[in-house]
Amino acid sequence: MTAGQGRGLARNGKPAWQASTAGVPRVGGTADPDQDLVQMLAMDASSVDYRARQVIGEDAFWNISTFLAGRPPTETWSEHFARRGLPAPRGT
Repeated sequence: MTAGQGRGLARNGKPAWQASTAGVPRVGGTADPDQDLVQMLAMDASSVDYRARQVIGEDAFWNISTFLAGRPPTETWSEHFARRGLPAPRGT
């Protein structure tokens, strides 16, 4: 992305960002800041997305598994994820 594209993205996204800030909970949003705080603390945490990445590579996994178990692993990381119907981590 070039600097010009980044500026264009920021310029085009600014109205949507500004409009969405009205829905952000905050203390002092009403006349009762204590109640505002209680409502904020009562909110449930939830994620709408996640990212996973491989911490160690296939070779390191193979060597560590062989060392710890005394035998080679029965599947690679990619096979492990595929068997469970999960997307393989990037870089595999």
